[in-house]
Amino acid sequence: MILWRHLRSSFFWWFGLIWAGVGTPFCVIGIMLLQADRHFNATAVPATATIVERGHSTTSKGDSSYWMRYVYHDQAGAEHVDTATVSWAVWRQHPDGSALQIRYAPERPASSKLSFDDAAAWWVLPLVFSSVGLVFGGTGWLLVLWTWGKIRARVVLLRTGMSAMATITAVEVNLSVRINGRHPRYLAYEFCDDTGRQHQGRSADLPPRLDNRWQAGDPILVVYDRLDPAKHEADIFDLKEKEPAGLRPSL
Repeated sequence: MILWRHLRSSFFWWFGLIWAGVGTPFCVIGIMLLQADRHFNATAVPATATIVERGHSTTSKGDSSYWMRYVYHDQAGAEHVDTATVSWAVWRQHPDGSALQIRYAPERPASSKLSFDDAAAWWVLPLVFSSVGLVFGGTGWLLVLWTWGKIRARVVLLRTGMSAMATITAVEVNLSVRINGRHPRYLAYEFCDDTGRQHQGRSADLPPRLDNRWQAGDPILVVYDRLDPAKHEADIFDLKEKEPAGLRPSL
């Protein structure tokens, strides 16, 4: 499929797909976390827990984390044990055996949160995931759609435009792009339209297998818009099955 050949050789197509692939899961996770937290906040059941154990740990860098393990009973009388990571200030204010206000999910009584966790802004984590997803995923999908539209227009022109023979003036290297350790190449060319007007252009980036197919001075088929000859494309993938009779390099 000629459209896929052009897409496959496009840096922006692959760059967009990578960013979309990274960002979309983050966005989905962020939305799911947001919905889950909103549901919990709307349906959570309050309960009083008792702290049964506390502890803390310190990393090699000197960072400390504090936790409390507590026991509580749901509305049906079943006992549950859960653990929460807290700040040092909260940890020191609640010794073993003290009461603690918590909330639990009625459909999952073993899942609970401290009641004063609201101060920790429950929406922060979903917002972070969603923001990362929107930045990466949004940019990626915009690039994918933009590239698809641009290359689709290119293929339409190749299928419907006027044919002419061009002369390759140089085989250039695109140093601003690097894909899999390789700078893609492209062709610079010149041709004359049916009115004799001269045009210059560059091809799409060449896939690796076409790197050595052309040299400066070689002919190549180009297709241009009869109504706007400034729009033209080099037929690097031989969309035209054969050259129209009588075509010769125009320069």
